[in-house]
Amino acid sequence: MGFSIYQRGDQIAGNKLGAAVTDGNYRWILEIPYQPHVMEVNTTEGFYELSDWVHLGITWSARLGLHLYINGLQYAVDITGYRKIRPDDYETRLILGRRNDFLDHDSNFTFEELAIFERELEPFEFRDMFGLRDNINYNDADYYWDTQGLITSDYFILADHAVNQSEASIGPNENTVVVDDDTIELVDQQSDILLGDFNGTCISDPSLCYRGITVSLWFNYAYANSGTQYILSSGAQATSRGFVVLKQGSTLKFIVDDGSNIWTVGFSLSDIPNGEWCNLAFTWHKDIGLTVYLNGASLTPTSQTITGSSSLDDYSLLVLGRRNDMETQYGDFKIHNLVIWEKYTYSKNVHRLFGISAVEKYHYDKSDYYWPFDTPAKLINPTVFSTDGISYTSDRHSVGKAVCTDGSKGYIQLGNIPCLSNPSFCTNGFAVALWMKLKDIPSDQGYLISVGAQEEDEIGFVVVQKPSYIDVIVGDGTYQWQVEVAQELFSFKHWEYFAFIWSPNDGLTVSINGTVVANQESGVRNKVRTNDRYNKMTLGRSNSENDDFILACYDDIIVILPDANTQLPGVEDLYGDPGCPGYLTSDQVFNVTDGNTDVGTYSTQLVTDRYDVTQGAVETVSASGQHGYIGVSLGNATTTCLNDPSLCTNGITMSLWLKPRNFANLQDSNTNPDGYGYIISTGPSGGKGFILKATRNQINFVVNDGLTEWDAEVSIRLSKDWTNIALTWDPYTGPRILLDGIEPATTVSTNPNDTSTSAPHSYTDIHIGKRIDDDSGYYHAVYDDLVVWYEVLEFSDPNIPSIVYGDDCREVLVTTNHAELDALSVWTGTIECDNEHAAGCSRDLDELYEMIAGDGVLDETAYQIVVQKLHAYAQPRTYMTLDELEVSVEVFNKLLHHTLPKTLNETEALDDLQTVLEISSSLLIGHRQTKWKSVHQSHPGATMMMKDLESYFMDVVSRMRDEDGKKGDLNITLATENLIMQTSRFDISSYDPDVQFTFPFYGDARLGDIDEEWSAPSDTITLPKNVFDFTTSTDGKATVVAFLYETMDEVLPSYSGDESVDSDNSQVNSRLMSLALDPPLREDLYNPVVIVLQNSEEKTSSEETVCTFWDYDMEDTINGGWNTTGCKLHSSTSTETICYCYHLTQFSSLKQPKNTEGETKHDKILRFISWTGLVISMLALIILLVIYVGFRPMRRVHHMIHVNLIVAMLVAKFCSMIVMLIQNKMDACKTMAVFLHYFYTASFTWMLVDGIHLLVEIKVTLGIWFRERLRYYLLIGWGLPAMIVGISLAITIEGYGSTTSCLFSIKDGAIWGFIAPCALIIIANVWILITVVRNTGDEEIIKKADKLDSRKSSLRASAILLPILGLTWIFGALYIGEGHIVLRYFFVILNSLQGIFVFLLHGLGSQEVRVVGKALIGRKNVEKEFVSVLRKMALPKEQREEKEKAPQPIKPAYMG
Repeated sequence: MGFSIYQRGDQIAGNKLGAAVTDGNYRWILEIPYQPHVMEVNTTEGFYELSDWVHLGITWSARLGLHLYINGLQYAVDITGYRKIRPDDYETRLILGRRNDFLDHDSNFTFEELAIFERELEPFEFRDMFGLRDNINYNDADYYWDTQGLITSDYFILADHAVNQSEASIGPNENTVVVDDDTIELVDQQSDILLGDFNGTCISDPSLCYRGITVSLWFNYAYANSGTQYILSSGAQATSRGFVVLKQGSTLKFIVDDGSNIWTVGFSLSDIPNGEWCNLAFTWHKDIGLTVYLNGASLTPTSQTITGSSSLDDYSLLVLGRRNDMETQYGDFKIHNLVIWEKYTYSKNVHRLFGISAVEKYHYDKSDYYWPFDTPAKLINPTVFSTDGISYTSDRHSVGKAVCTDGSKGYIQLGNIPCLSNPSFCTNGFAVALWMKLKDIPSDQGYLISVGAQEEDEIGFVVVQKPSYIDVIVGDGTYQWQVEVAQELFSFKHWEYFAFIWSPNDGLTVSINGTVVANQESGVRNKVRTNDRYNKMTLGRSNSENDDFILACYDDIIVILPDANTQLPGVEDLYGDPGCPGYLTSDQVFNVTDGNTDVGTYSTQLVTDRYDVTQGAVETVSASGQHGYIGVSLGNATTTCLNDPSLCTNGITMSLWLKPRNFANLQDSNTNPDGYGYIISTGPSGGKGFILKATRNQINFVVNDGLTEWDAEVSIRLSKDWTNIALTWDPYTGPRILLDGIEPATTVSTNPNDTSTSAPHSYTDIHIGKRIDDDSGYYHAVYDDLVVWYEVLEFSDPNIPSIVYGDDCREVLVTTNHAELDALSVWTGTIECDNEHAAGCSRDLDELYEMIAGDGVLDETAYQIVVQKLHAYAQPRTYMTLDELEVSVEVFNKLLHHTLPKTLNETEALDDLQTVLEISSSLLIGHRQTKWKSVHQSHPGATMMMKDLESYFMDVVSRMRDEDGKKGDLNITLATENLIMQTSRFDISSYDPDVQFTFPFYGDARLGDIDEEWSAPSDTITLPKNVFDFTTSTDGKATVVAFLYETMDEVLPSYSGDESVDSDNSQVNSRLMSLALDPPLREDLYNPVVIVLQNSEEKTSSEETVCTFWDYDMEDTINGGWNTTGCKLHSSTSTETICYCYHLTQFSSLKQPKNTEGETKHDKILRFISWTGLVISMLALIILLVIYVGFRPMRRVHHMIHVNLIVAMLVAKFCSMIVMLIQNKMDACKTMAVFLHYFYTASFTWMLVDGIHLLVEIKVTLGIWFRERLRYYLLIGWGLPAMIVGISLAITIEGYGSTTSCLFSIKDGAIWGFIAPCALIIIANVWILITVVRNTGDEEIIKKADKLDSRKSSLRASAILLPILGLTWIFGALYIGEGHIVLRYFFVILNSLQGIFVFLLHGLGSQEVRVVGKALIGRKNVEKEFVSVLRKMALPKEQREEKEKAPQPIKPAYMG
């Protein structure tokens, strides 16, 4: 355990800097590429290596992970870590320079300070706690005084700039007031701060500022005094060199005196905020001049002069609040910090003077109000924090601060912004944008931003978070806009950029990360708000009441209030942070595509840049492709060293990207007379300046400073891909060239210049792509990013490629390659517990599972470690919690699915099987039964173990080989406290059917004292003699694996979805036995497996026994339940049960109370409905049958069809009545189920025959004699059902009847032998009916229209009966499958009334039957009445209708 910071050399990936922390349970590790910049220094004692000082730091906690800092910036993080058990902490010494175990890995570095804090540090805390500058933007400053430093100074100032005068000391005088941590007040009462004596430095003598000087201070000035007050002074008064900032009357002056010239600029005090915090900065260079900035923006002076000077460096003190040469003219202001750079600051880097990053400057520039939370920028717009409930956190860049509210007490007040509290003032609208991190879902609501509109009658603006959305409301007194942002559109605990844009014309728009998520264009008039009582913009709670707090974090809040001349920003403008532009350390970047005042392009075109950004680079040829390559002019640089290298006191570095296009013009004497193409040209050929030119085979970098001309030549052929060219020069080392980060072999020649050439030339630009002094020398290429550093960058710096490429943006590397880094860890000198696998370090079951959970399938090494660990953890004497038992099952499952070799040695395999069996036995120990029951409520538990154990043993046994590598016969017996396993492997051909396989063989000596330990067990499984007639293979080797579980009856649940099992009242009442066979069964056995089970408890007379097996596929279960299908009870005594089963699996017996409660209420109702309906149906069918059979006129073909239909229906109903009497008699029930199948199917087939007969009569022109036709009908009506039932019986005889139902089984598929044919018959009949109706317009059919008319009753009956019968059995199938009582009611009612439906449709619905009925009722001659009706029906339809309409003759009275 412990931590380390280390360097590691890698020949492939390069040098690495890393850190690691191990807390005994986890290890966090990170690495970054890191190559120190080592320079060779030549001294009188020889060469030695020297590198820059660097501050390294790490911070760690189990919550935040491990973070690596370099110079106060975060570069890497490992948030998650990985499991790494280190139970010991032998090496406890803290060592610098090598490992603390004294092995090796010595380091080579110079050490100065070490500080340790025993707590985690946020990034913003890290810099402050370790003595680094709290503002990262001031890191490169030469001098920095924060509020504390102004009082106490620091070691370097005290050591290097001690004041020589004995009467003065560094620091504030007694009149200086320390207001708070951010403020020091210098009052106009002789208060000042002496910062040090800077004699002989750039500060007191600007002539030594070879690169210039920049000064920045944050101050708050109330200019009531009309006299002269000094703010900052290092001289520049009277005859002293230096600089000074002072107020003189109503003018603020800045003066710099370098002994040759005095630069003086003045500004009106009205330009400076009175009594408010602001940043005031100036930057000066003797060749450029003096520039002043206020809050990052350049100030236009009211006066500006440059006069000659001959002053000396007489006064070298740097003083705040008075002149440095006398104690007079004191200032009156507050100050926060003072920063000095000994270099000129170009406009690109002005944000650093302001103390903010380029990103923060981006937000500041676009806003009217801006609230960062980092010092000192937060001083511009002060905020008020609540006393409690506010905390700082790291911002999204892991650099600065953000603020969080705690959701109970914390809030932030940003002040009164009238436009937000009363949007009617915002005639041009407003925009509010901020970075926000939502951390929780409120139970009711919480206010993210509140400016009054949270009250129903209050105008203003509010953003409120609800449990499922964010509500945004704007009310301007006339209209209200309100939108909801759904919760799924924003995330929690991640920084996101929220923007709210509103205008009275365009309405309200909300965006997240630059994407619109909600908008409302028109306001609602009927929601008028009139009050404006609450006007302070508040974050974290309502601004009207002290409630509705919210848990959230905020940063970089901006408010934009456009005027009439400014356009309201769109969503595309409020997308968050701009990308990092790179070139962070450079002084100037000329983006050739900007088109601003510094950049001009001529006869060029915009093309794709190296990042594939469209129009991101410039090609120096016109779009027309005409001859004449004109370059790019990059502004006026006449006063810098770009045009006059003699002014480059510290040298210069330039970087340019180019992609050559065409080299043909290099040979053109008109465009390129000297054969060169000019890439960069800042001066005339032979005059002062820099020239980079090329031919097809070489590059030349020419520098002329007026005294010497250098020519650096590189022989190279540039490719037509993007190339980076970096150039450096100073008068001491001369020119150097870097191509794509590598310095090629260079030949440098020097030539002294004629003194006449030292005069300045008139060229003020930099040309790219041609000569500056002539319209020639064109170099056709694509150009991008000309970058300038006014210093020499060391090519030996390993980071130089990223610097000149612009790839120097900091990226925080997040560790994801834990396994790779762990493998690279150094050896500790002792055998680690994870030497072979991490599981070796586990100290409990949770750790063991965690270490193998992500491994997929365990290899053999991991398996051996894990099996030993689990064997130890699962010992019966070990107390195991419920969670540990659940984890044990998962680990056990992982074990049994590890990778096995193709063959296994018998001895080794037996040892492994014994260990696995012992683990199983230990886990299933009886005293854990209570926990197992809890496990089985949500996990498969022991049932999954049984299944996996059986599969694993079968797999291992099948791979076992003897010493000769042969797959011989086996006979294995293994016994443990709770399990017996026996297996046999033999040739199927040698299997003796007369010697049945019985498990277990209790005479086996390897079972030991099993009779005594298990109380004389008698449980056995006996396979049938012909078992191998039903396996997938009938030759080769066979393997039998059988288990007997002693305590499984105490462990397994009694749950079952089987209707035969009363899950609530049953219990497992025997040991559990299982038997697996390879080759497996291809179908259920014909002869049963005989299972003898010894009862765990004696069965009483009020209890019954059920033979069951564990069905893993039972529906609506976690991992199965007890099922009776394929098993039946043969016999049962109070102590023993014998079961017959027709398949192989895990068997046991259940005991449950006999059903003594009688029928339920539903049973009674349904029984009454069944009996009543069946009796009525059968009476109706018998009446109808007598009518059809008893009268000769009814003996026609279609009537005979109906007779057969009635007979089938009548017998089916009779069988249904018998079923209700024999429900509990299995064999009789099965027989009746077959009869029901046959006669109900016959009902459907005779309805099919009825349809076929109708079709034949209508469509067939040649008649078929009665007997011949009826023969075919009988074959279909009775023969087809016989065939269907026969096939079904052959496939699944077990599917007919059970102890609970004399119908068909869903699970065994028998019901489909009925449903499927019936469905096909219904479809066929529907087709017949449709065909008949559709063809009624055919000529042949019209001739038979009368016949069709006479068959209307049959047609109608079929159309109605078919859906009724079909619907009946749909409900029947659903009831059989689902068992719902409602479905049962529908089925019973429809099924019992089918006879009535037949009577109504084929009886009362038939005209012939009605004639017979009327004749019988009227006691008339049936045959005469029937003939009369037939004659009438024989008439054509038209005549029949006319006869019915004709008036009937009045019967004379005498005929009475």
